[in-house]
Amino acid sequence: MDQMDGRFDCLEQRVDDMSRSIGVLMDAQFTPRFNLLAENQQIILDKMIPVSRVEALEDEVKFLKVVIRQMNEDIQQLKKAT
Repeated sequence: MDQMDGRFDCLEQRVDDMSRSIGVLMDAQFTPRFNLLAENQQIILDKMIPVSRVEALEDEVKFLKVVIRQMNEDIQQLKKAT
């Protein structure tokens, strides 16, 4: 039984060592990549136009369309009058 316990202890130690190695490897591989992703995401967010600005521009475009239609109607009436 002592020999069996020794084997289990050895196996348990190897599993612990492997777990630590895997953790170090994952940290070395994934952390820099996640940092790059976060940096790129921040760059994209910095370049994005706020929704409120887009909504304001949409309202302005709608208004300008109405004004242009009205001006076009006025021009057409003036052409008919001449």
